[in-house]
Amino acid sequence: MDARSPGGGPDAAPGRWVAVGRSSEADARRAGCEAALGALSQGGAKLLIVFCSDRYDIPALLAGIRERAGGVPLIGCSTAGEIATGGPADASVVVTAFAEVPRAGWRG
Repeated sequence: MDARSPGGGPDAAPGRWVAVGRSSEADARRAGCEAALGALSQGGAKLLIVFCSDRYDIPALLAGIRERAGGVPLIGCSTAGEIATGGPADASVVVTAFAEVPRAGWRG
């Protein structure tokens, strides 16, 4: 088995995870905080992707996300509808976090 494939023992590649947070909160800053908190349920996020309704005050929304995410790189766009694990919605924000968590002993 390739040492970089999942399940390859102590030399296996880092673990990867994706988590999604969503909020329909009317207040932009609170919506950003709530969605980011849901997406950052585990440590080690390396990238956030944000999809949000254009009804939000974008600077306030981003301030809320940054309050929870700190300096994690972020990209995103406004949308006509947002899709998350619970299905499609309008007038909401969705934050998706991607991470790679090193495993002990990995020599990548």
